[in-house]
Amino acid sequence: MHRENPVFRCHEFDETLDCTDSTTSVLEREMTNHIDSFKYTTSDVSVGKEFDYFHESVTRHFVPAECKCSTRENFSGEVNGHQVGQLLVGRYSAKQHIWDRTEHDVKTKPDEDIVALLLESGSGKMQQAGRKLVMGVGDIMLFDGARPFRHEVIPDSIILVRMPRSLIRSHFSAVEKFVNMKIADGKSIQPLLSGLMREAYALTEETPLLARIHLANAFINAISVALEIQSASEVNESYEGRVLFEKALSIIDARIDDQALNVAEIASALHVSDRTLSRIFAREGTTPSQTLWNRRLQKSYRLLQENVALQVTQIAFQCGFSDLSHFSRSFKRVFGSAPSQILKQRKDEHGLCT
Repeated sequence: MHRENPVFRCHEFDETLDCTDSTTSVLEREMTNHIDSFKYTTSDVSVGKEFDYFHESVTRHFVPAECKCSTRENFSGEVNGHQVGQLLVGRYSAKQHIWDRTEHDVKTKPDEDIVALLLESGSGKMQQAGRKLVMGVGDIMLFDGARPFRHEVIPDSIILVRMPRSLIRSHFSAVEKFVNMKIADGKSIQPLLSGLMREAYALTEETPLLARIHLANAFINAISVALEIQSASEVNESYEGRVLFEKALSIIDARIDDQALNVAEIASALHVSDRTLSRIFAREGTTPSQTLWNRRLQKSYRLLQENVALQVTQIAFQCGFSDLSHFSRSFKRVFGSAPSQILKQRKDEHGLCT
């Protein structure tokens, strides 16, 4: 659903406007002054009504969400912006607060737009689509109005660009895959994106309509290109990561008897950092240390099944275990029987004395 955007200036109200009215009535009166820009500041309302006024001001133009803060006393904030082609561009600043769009909000206050966020100054901790993102100055991210999210922000200055889903999807159909991720992080296209967002916000009422449309198209094209590049990069990283994962498994199997083999040794053999190695294994749903431990246990189980002449101690050492009691406990937890029981069973099957 694409909402129609009421836009107006709070600072151009008739001087007779009583800002001590309730927040709702103030906003309703503002809607009668409908032009192509808007500006709200909590300094225009009476003491005690600032937080509610700020909350409604932001959600009226962007995605509806609950707003929370540790204290409403002396709360201050400002939001302003304008329409740029099919985009709505705004900047806001305020004291620390939390935006929380719940499942209930999604059902009762549907919104289909995608919003690009540029953190000019301040900080943010974002959650959406099962991802957690810590934002720093200069970072750009996307969030989806059709899904729940949680934003904990200290927004000294944030620029928002609201885009109709159909518009951005017509340029990049998989946009939803990149919500709550840094966009173009460390890429040369990032300054272009942030520059376009700032330029779109800086437009004045005197800017010709055609120029606004061209700028909106330029931003949509630029962010689509950034997403295409990021998507291709992830595909390459996924392939390269899989290759490294397979090489890591080969190293583990080749040195399974090496008690000194650990995550650092595997990473060094692959010429990558421990962190990179952990990230590669995370894509496979595991960790390097867990994989090393499991493959040691799997190898010990095979040896117990195949080599009835060996003793449990010998098998444990051949698989890189140095602590026999720890090995036995771990083996039983995974396979349901102690290694000595498995070995006895195999010897009995072969008619050997224990």
